[in-house]
Amino acid sequence: MNIVIVTQKPIQTIILLYMLGSIDVFPKGVFSVSTTYNHKKLGLLNEEKESLDTLKFQCSILKIPLYFLDNVCSYNSIKLLQSLKIDLILSFVTDTILTGEFIETSKHGVVSAHGGILPKYRGVDCLRWAILNGEEKIGVSTQLIDPGVDTGDIIDIFQIDLSSMVPCSISDLDKKLYYKFKLESYLHPVKQLKKTLKINSKPQKNNDGKQYFSMHPQLKGFVDKILMNKKI
Repeated sequence: MNIVIVTQKPIQTIILLYMLGSIDVFPKGVFSVSTTYNHKKLGLLNEEKESLDTLKFQCSILKIPLYFLDNVCSYNSIKLLQSLKIDLILSFVTDTILTGEFIETSKHGVVSAHGGILPKYRGVDCLRWAILNGEEKIGVSTQLIDPGVDTGDIIDIFQIDLSSMVPCSISDLDKKLYYKFKLESYLHPVKQLKKTLKINSKPQKNNDGKQYFSMHPQLKGFVDKILMNKKI
């Protein structure tokens, strides 16, 4: 099974490598993708040399080829991916809408974990928007990416009672979701593919959901106050 990871998150990728190793799956390649100028300016993604060096060291130990790409959807990137005959791509790319041409380089598509319950919450800051909207449940959705924004076929939805995780800050809540559920969510489709040679998923009904955008800083502060004062 030829699986590769395309990533902008070196440390999370290292953790995922260990998790995949626990089910006897070792990627045939890792592709480190440069962040866009806008995300670098806003400090939204970590591209520190130390993190990349750690990923490089880990890949060398596991004998996994590590590639560096400036643009994951460029002509050269697509040609490189096509040459590898990929069965499945696991994506940690968060600042680029992946093109159909990129998605088609993988036989079974591109898996991504989204920090919101699909199709109701698409886009960014979905955890914050769910809390502001008074949702009792928050969650993580695993999807097969399409060229839209979180509109791909749904593989899994992990729902968590918000009451079981508060009071806490939004930062702490995001970490709990990410490391307890989001990274774990990549394993299920890999296990499915390994066992049955296919991934079960269901299409979204686009009219059932809404796309959210970056929350204003003042609203973000208000959401943090909601969480810190929420009773168990």
